[in-house]
Amino acid sequence: MTKKSVKVFPAVMKWARTTFMAGKLKEEAARMLKLSVEELDKLESQENEITVPQLNKLSEKYHRPVTVLMLKTPPKSMEPPKFRKIDNFEELEFDKKTFAAIRQAQEIQNRAEFLFEEKTNEFLLSLKRNSDSVDNLVKIILKELRIDEKVRFEGKDSKGQFKIWKRLLETKSVIVLIHKFPLSDTRAFTLYNKIAPVIVLNNSDSDNGMVFSLFHELTHLALGHTDFDYEMDLGAKQKKYDEYFCNQVAAQCLVPKDLLINVIGMRNKFDEDLVQDLAYKFKVSKSVIWIRLKEIGLIGEAEIRKVRNTLSKFEGYNKKERKPSGGGKNTHLYVTLNRKSEFFISEVFAAYNLRRISYFDVLDYIGITSNTLPKLQKLIYT
Repeated sequence: MTKKSVKVFPAVMKWARTTFMAGKLKEEAARMLKLSVEELDKLESQENEITVPQLNKLSEKYHRPVTVLMLKTPPKSMEPPKFRKIDNFEELEFDKKTFAAIRQAQEIQNRAEFLFEEKTNEFLLSLKRNSDSVDNLVKIILKELRIDEKVRFEGKDSKGQFKIWKRLLETKSVIVLIHKFPLSDTRAFTLYNKIAPVIVLNNSDSDNGMVFSLFHELTHLALGHTDFDYEMDLGAKQKKYDEYFCNQVAAQCLVPKDLLINVIGMRNKFDEDLVQDLAYKFKVSKSVIWIRLKEIGLIGEAEIRKVRNTLSKFEGYNKKERKPSGGGKNTHLYVTLNRKSEFFISEVFAAYNLRRISYFDVLDYIGITSNTLPKLQKLIYT
């Protein structure tokens, strides 16, 4: 019996590879698909008829639905994001985990637009209206998120405080996702959208680094940026104005002038031990404290020059501090919560309860199996 064949189109075949987490290079994709490079070239250069099993294999390896792979042109909703600092997405040579993070973040954003019923994010709109200056933007962020001293010092360490900051943003429908990919690719990135803004943080970073990135990336969203941040150098001068602006907003949100002066008291000399204590109290990196001391005028350029080479480092509090390796037998569920966000998953459940989506949509949106779903619900709601 002849196997049934289906037609596939070159633009979609190339798009599926170049936007997929592990198929960026032709040689790698060909090995994964058990094709020769010549056979893959043919798929991407002309119309072809392939068997249904071959189509299913493409769907499995490229992580794209069969129905999408049969389109004549790539779907608009799945086009690669237009990053400000990247001229051509197809020329990137990032790690496959980085591409996976980009793709999954974009898919979540597309689905969140539907879940949020196409309503403009009023919080983000308010930030954009007040993004004319650092002071104005800091003021509106602190006001909208209702950040006071109790909230600011609630976490027992930077990891605990990060969770508090993350949940505050999620109450404003800002989706915060956490993926693990090489820091050499990017520390964090944003996908701007007036309905479903997304921040993606790097779990390879320190907890202090993720805290700072959260507010740095929020500022990018306030400026309407879809952007990659390779390195956050707090010593960056104003010639890199956008990065300087984002750093200023993040630092002032995390360590306000009046509060820092109040904590310091009558001290007028600052050494590593004192800066370490201040960093511990504010749940930030020492580099953030050094910069704030300079900006407030409590130390001069000479002191900053001594620590200049540390100003892009976001270390933990001490060498013993380590990120936990996982969640035991439920590690895969914690990974799902990080990559999909507890907030997004809760919105999926809410849409299902309102009968806006089906049970199978729930599984598809979250990317889990039916036998795993009850465990995830228990993890979220208990």
